[in-house]
Amino acid sequence: SQAVRSQMSETLADFADLAHAPLGPSAAEGWANCADYVNANRGLPNYDTFASAEGTFAHHISDMCLTLGLNAADFIGFTMKIGDWTFKWEEDDAWLLQRGIDHANDMPGEFYGEHKVDISPFTQPGQFGTLDRAWIDGDTIVIVDLKFGRGFPVSPINNKQLMLYALGFWHKFRHTHKITRFILGIDQPRHPGGGGTWEVTLDELEEFANWIHERAQLTLDPNATRTATAAGCQWCRRRRAPGGCDEFDRFMFEILGFTPEGLDLAIMMDSGLDLPRNLD
Repeated sequence: SQAVRSQMSETLADFADLAHAPLGPSAAEGWANCADYVNANRGLPNYDTFASAEGTFAHHISDMCLTLGLNAADFIGFTMKIGDWTFKWEEDDAWLLQRGIDHANDMPGEFYGEHKVDISPFTQPGQFGTLDRAWIDGDTIVIVDLKFGRGFPVSPINNKQLMLYALGFWHKFRHTHKITRFILGIDQPRHPGGGGTWEVTLDELEEFANWIHERAQLTLDPNATRTATAAGCQWCRRRRAPGGCDEFDRFMFEILGFTPEGLDLAIMMDSGLDLPRNLD
């Protein structure tokens, strides 16, 4: 209906108006593992990829379903342009998303959708994130993040993004609700190996808070150490920018069992490369 489209447009505008938080939860795997992550990515364009734009589309459909009490099938045929791509909501998309919608509708407690949380106390001033779905039920907070990607499975266990959402959400309501238990979940309907829930206590989250705060302070150093990891470098723009990232290159050479000098020599001599056989 026109009302639904109008409200969706307002939601899109709200998302577009949000300032970028360099230490946001969605980038926590990067800056928590690499102290130079913020410096390395500063000033680089943040282009949408097809996968990220597709995920944004699914998030908007999910938000409208939960906000307006609709089903995912109600949006079949709906189209939206995000970045360079125009997406059309299909029957298969609706079927996959609906299980998470049904689960959300069946959850007890107070519901909060697309809720902005302040994570400044655990990182640096001005930092925030926007969680997808959250509930408060008695002494329990439940946080669920929607991942619509097919590419790789996402686990909720020790998930830094979810843990920061939980800390920010708990901090907002700590004076009005006595929370001791957290259930963190990933809804990833298009990947059979992803998703699930993980339970954590407030004591465990506070221990994580101390660690993540220390990691956040390290990013303030203009000469911070750069560290490459498989998870931390996944969405780093620096490694794909002109000039790349030497630390990431060294990390990949080690995984492949090469050295830059050995690889150069093999290319110069036109000899075949002995590729590794055992990669996880």
